[in-house]
Amino acid sequence: MSNPSFTTSEPSSTPISISPSSPVVGWGIVAIVLGLAIASQSLQKNRSKSQLDPYQPLPFTQPLEWLGYGKQLENAKDLEGAIAVYDQGLKQHPNEFRLWHERGLALAKHQRFEEAIQSYDRAYELRPDCRDLAHERGDALLQLGRYEEAIVSLEFYLRYVRESAHIFSDIGMAQYRLGRYEEALRSLNAAIGTVQRDPYSLTQARYYQIETLRQLGRLNEAFQAAKAAIKESSDPYFKAQYEALQSQTGIR
Repeated sequence: MSNPSFTTSEPSSTPISISPSSPVVGWGIVAIVLGLAIASQSLQKNRSKSQLDPYQPLPFTQPLEWLGYGKQLENAKDLEGAIAVYDQGLKQHPNEFRLWHERGLALAKHQRFEEAIQSYDRAYELRPDCRDLAHERGDALLQLGRYEEAIVSLEFYLRYVRESAHIFSDIGMAQYRLGRYEEALRSLNAAIGTVQRDPYSLTQARYYQIETLRQLGRLNEAFQAAKAAIKESSDPYFKAQYEALQSQTGIR
């Protein structure tokens, strides 16, 4: 399967904000809830005949039924069963974007990142305007250490959502791993400076900011960043960074 490029489609000039009330997010939740309801009805109808087995032919005909049953299995921690359900659903509905998308997510949760990327790529062919695919694909590529490709996907996402601490932090980490320290520092500073930031993104961004400044020989700045980090977080590696820099710089 050829890998689609995440650099061709032009996003709207108005950036999309990430919010639980976003219409895109809201519709996705509605679709999954509706799928769960439909699948639940189908399960009740067929329970008297036999207990459904995700690895055997299932009685569903509508995409939402497959989605709903797959999500039920995911919620029950049966990722392999959920993937089997999405596979069955795709035999009936090979052009159903949501099935490819959910299959990719389930595969990623199962640590099967290469297969997840293939599912995301197929979903992208069907819906090249779906920004979340670029994010999820980028995350899977990071897990595989394919940093150049991950940066391309994540930067595509930033064309739609221009203020995301999580994405800036992941891009900065990837650039650091590639030895592109000046670029990494810009990305990590952007993550730290983002108004809406989650604790994980701030912690990752701060850690790599300190390490990047050390690689650039800017030890005084690295020390000040480490000093800020130990005020923000009790994570022990910040203390280790701080003490190492204190020893290197002689600053007290």
